[in-house]
Amino acid sequence: MQRSNHFTLFREKLYRHSLDEKTIELEEFLRMAMTTWQNVFDGQMQQVSKTIEISGVLDPEGFARCLTANDLEFTTGERYELFDLMTQEGDESVIPSKKMVQLIMEAKHLRPAVPSSTLTAS
Repeated sequence: MQRSNHFTLFREKLYRHSLDEKTIELEEFLRMAMTTWQNVFDGQMQQVSKTIEISGVLDPEGFARCLTANDLEFTTGERYELFDLMTQEGDESVIPSKKMVQLIMEAKHLRPAVPSSTLTAS
């Protein structure tokens, strides 16, 4: 993300904002960071999937390639089930890439903490 134009623009926005107000609301910062990550992710996934017809959506093959590119291993049945759960309203052949970002973020970065009782039981 550090080498992308989106990241550079994000840094510039933060810098300009800090010159004006000295502080930034956490919610605004997170929204800007998520938007930047979404744009970078879309670009990376377009390169990986090679099946995205329009920016912002993934077909089943692109979805499978994106899972693999992010080291998320699922069985074929699990992939189809996930894809079906994430399809757009009105078009069941694609999913919004925004939902894909959320899935990857939850699976890779927001794993639930291990309860302390399981740590002491070992």
